[in-house]
Amino acid sequence: MISRKCTNRKELKNAAKTYSTQLRKSETYKTLEPIIALTITDFIMFDELSNYVSYWHLRDKEQFIKYSDDIELIFIELPKFTKTDTELVTVRENTPRNLPLPKNRYNTDSTNTWFL
Repeated sequence: MISRKCTNRKELKNAAKTYSTQLRKSETYKTLEPIIALTITDFIMFDELSNYVSYWHLRDKEQFIKYSDDIELIFIELPKFTKTDTELVTVRENTPRNLPLPKNRYNTDSTNTWFL
């Protein structure tokens, strides 16, 4: 979990680095696998959004056409998750409190962004 204010650029840089370092010399771009960068924060990162989970993709700025599904960023902002245990209904709602955090084999700089 990230417990300090950070810039969106760091998570994007880490995702791009993870994506690009998959490719070895003489391999084709077809060998690249999509990545999902999961970042969990204990602060509010996006004041303008009300949901505690947000999903980000590369899209055209005007027509919102998706460029690629290869890089996805998911942010979970724990302060926005305000339900009590008795209010939890779905598996998704139970996840933030009981999230089994994987050992991150792709994380190279000790931030708490997981690449799935």
